[in-house]
Amino acid sequence: MIDFEEAIKRPFTSLGVLAFGGLLLSLIWVLSFAANVAQVLNILVLLIGFFWEGFLIEVAHFQLIGKKKVPSWSNFRRLFLSGVMAMIVSIVYWLPTILLMVPVVMFLITLPSSEISVGGIISLIFFGTAAGIVGLVTWYITPLALVRYARSYRLKDAFAFRTVFRQAFTITYFTAFLFVFSYGLALLVLGIISVITIIGPLIALFLLPAAHSITMYMVYASVVKKLDFKVQRKKR
Repeated sequence: MIDFEEAIKRPFTSLGVLAFGGLLLSLIWVLSFAANVAQVLNILVLLIGFFWEGFLIEVAHFQLIGKKKVPSWSNFRRLFLSGVMAMIVSIVYWLPTILLMVPVVMFLITLPSSEISVGGIISLIFFGTAAGIVGLVTWYITPLALVRYARSYRLKDAFAFRTVFRQAFTITYFTAFLFVFSYGLALLVLGIISVITIIGPLIALFLLPAAHSITMYMVYASVVKKLDFKVQRKKR
């Protein structure tokens, strides 16, 4: 059974680690906004993103091997490399959606200077709908692929597509997904309410988003651990 209560509590057992993660997330948001003015800041956003995603991979790894604590920020080299690998995994999984969006973007770019035809509208609807559906599926399964990479830091585990899809469409994973989604909405509402207090903005901007991400990776890691155990038990 997945311990949702423990997944909610654990990020707050090490407030220093959580606060640093929240700081990195805040930097990513601020620099992403500022990058509209100075494009070079996108590089800094990417670099910080590698460390943050690498930390989440480490969170999942700790959960998978049974370490009941939040990882530290001490091994920056490992976090950075794990973040780069996580980015590769994400790009591969999002590639079909990106390819389906290409005709849509090209149509919209040439729209002002070209005549609108029935065939063009049909193509736009077809590729737009397909990209939307594939995108939703990708958004749903990609965290599972990332957690599978975190198990042993091997890309082949993330790209075991048959296993990923089989585990993604189980009641166990779907339940975990609903919990993570609902918990995120609850924290969003809490963050909005807390903004009206003095300390609220600090909690809403720094701690809650980071806590949600940590909880999410813990929950999905618990799912992978549970489903893998079931497979191993059947093989015996």
